[in-house]
Amino acid sequence: MIKTSIAELSLQAYARISTSIDLQNTLGILVDQIIEQLKVDAVNVYLITANSQFLEHASSRGFRLSPLKFPQLRLSDGFAGRVALNGRPLMIENLSTFDDALEISEHLHDEGFAFYYGIPLIEKGQVKGILDIYHRSEMHPEREWINFLNTLATQAAIAID
Repeated sequence: MIKTSIAELSLQAYARISTSIDLQNTLGILVDQIIEQLKVDAVNVYLITANSQFLEHASSRGFRLSPLKFPQLRLSDGFAGRVALNGRPLMIENLSTFDDALEISEHLHDEGFAFYYGIPLIEKGQVKGILDIYHRSEMHPEREWINFLNTLATQAAIAID
């Protein structure tokens, strides 16, 4: 599934992320690495605002429709809000069989997404942001896939902090 070993990919990604001093550039590199290495269709990055009540859109790639349809989300809204509040990843391998159909927004349905993985970006015990990962077909990620994503999320949280 992943071309090279997790250690090699982690070093490559870390080098690219850590050499950037501009946050927007860093997040762009992060999103590109996730799409390229994890073979997913779309990625959103949200950052928690200073008052910690909202998630602000910071970077995205792979959306057919505008990802800026929701430039700001309340921490109580949607999957990203749930990930932020719980501080734990959320994986839904098949959105069409998800129990709470009301939580699946029209935007996600219109994009044709079947898979969702949200991961909090945590640094110094605080959630700094959220990575939202989408795929248009069902996925069942292996441990190596999740480990690589965790590595990228840790590096992103450090860069954000």
